[in-house]
Amino acid sequence: MLIYFNSYITLLGLITSNDIVGFYSIVSRIYTIVKMLLSAILLVTVPRLAMLYGKRKISEYKNLLSRLTNMLVLLILPSMAGLIMLSKQVILIIAGNHFIRSTTSLEILTFAYIFSILAWSLSDCVLIPAKREKYVLYSMTLSAVLNIVLNIILIPYFSENGAAISTVIAEMSMLISNYFYSKDLIRDVFISKDLFNTFRTSLIGSIGIIISCLLIENLCSPVIVTTILSIFISVFVYLLVLIGFRNPYVQPLLRQLLGRFI
Repeated sequence: MLIYFNSYITLLGLITSNDIVGFYSIVSRIYTIVKMLLSAILLVTVPRLAMLYGKRKISEYKNLLSRLTNMLVLLILPSMAGLIMLSKQVILIIAGNHFIRSTTSLEILTFAYIFSILAWSLSDCVLIPAKREKYVLYSMTLSAVLNIVLNIILIPYFSENGAAISTVIAEMSMLISNYFYSKDLIRDVFISKDLFNTFRTSLIGSIGIIISCLLIENLCSPVIVTTILSIFISVFVYLLVLIGFRNPYVQPLLRQLLGRFI
């Protein structure tokens, strides 16, 4: 993300104006904060995964990696839906009405979460424990170069939105690259009925979040009230969907989050 930050700051400043740099800087900060919150489970699980792989307890390692991946999906997809629906409110609360133009960039950049965090899990939880650090370097280099090239192409036409699009594509390329270098180790984890069912359930729950946010936006006008109500009702609706579909990772996920933040 540091490489992306430096590249877009430099290119936006050269190609556009300081105002555009300011608009996108706000978006980048929001994106980074949410990303760190979403990756909390990943950060606390990495040492145990590395230990299991180092001791060659492959069955336990894959089981833990599968649980981690499913939990990440359960967190990322609803967070993406919620942030897209509340992007305007988030910008208004954090930066004020002057930065309302940043809303579109934030909505675009939100799509990078699913690629970025899963790519991160593959690099830190699979490639590095397997002593394939050089492939992590290859992936990061490819992603950084692609990001710079796309910035040069897209920023003149789409301004700060071009920088957001570039980041999404670069993060996607890193996920694809990391998976390519690690598929012999974790193919049965990432291509599994279990993960597919989690994606399906999470998508249905995310649709529930979108509907909830739309209804609340039509009923309420104050920004803070709309935001708070949308968050609480969306969480409630999402959990109801997961419980209704009997997702096996709901309770472990809640225990992880409560143990981390309370």
